[in-house]
Amino acid sequence: MGYQYGNWNKKYICSLDSITDRKLRSYIKKGELGNFIWNNVRMTYKISMNIQQIPELQQYTLDYGFEQLKNINFLLYEYQKRVTIKLLT
Repeated sequence: MGYQYGNWNKKYICSLDSITDRKLRSYIKKGELGNFIWNNVRMTYKISMNIQQIPELQQYTLDYGFEQLKNINFLLYEYQKRVTIKLLT
């Protein structure tokens, strides 16, 4: 998906409400979808770990993060399946 550990770049950080389909397609075409996903995951994790005054909110954000990780793993599985099919045909 185009991400390497330690590849931190703030240009990929954005609110998920403001990302457009066009921008996502651009990331996919350039092989940068992984960079977009993992840079946003990392930023969200950093923010949620700093919410110590409200334990319920911190727990909610961590639960949300793990739910998103489940979604990312599904996307990765589908991505790898498509790449494998493309190689075999």
